[in-house]
Amino acid sequence: MRLTRTLPVVLVLTLAVGARGDAPPDQYFTFSPASLIIIDAHTTLIWLRAPVKKDMASPNSAIAYVGALQLCTNLNAGWRLPSIRELLSIVDEQPHSEHVGGKDVSIFIDANAFPATTPQRFLAASPDPANGVWWVDFSSGAAGVTVSNDQALYSVRCVK
Repeated sequence: MRLTRTLPVVLVLTLAVGARGDAPPDQYFTFSPASLIIIDAHTTLIWLRAPVKKDMASPNSAIAYVGALQLCTNLNAGWRLPSIRELLSIVDEQPHSEHVGGKDVSIFIDANAFPATTPQRFLAASPDPANGVWWVDFSSGAAGVTVSNDQALYSVRCVK
């Protein structure tokens, strides 16, 4: 009889923990606000905390796919464009709200870990860019592929 009473409690606790949508509190190793990188404790990926810009003097960080590949590689030390799976690993399913362009918008990424992330699409390394490029949209947490990539401009975050 005692086992019967315990079992439902265990199931309820398991379901409650499994249903968490936000990132675990131990997702990233300890970092300071001034850190340029952050290390994911679960994947061991090292991320640049800020989006990479093609021209550091420009406020616009949007870039086409081929330029994004070169941009990360040119940073040296093993930096590269993340895969779609890697980029999805930093999506925060519990968004926070920021005031951008005169309105409040939701952003689906940890604001402490990745400050200055704009609510737009970020490129992922695509296996066959001629058939489209993969992206993650941090204004919705969604991922997708754009078939016509000639004119498509996206933000860039590098990983190693």
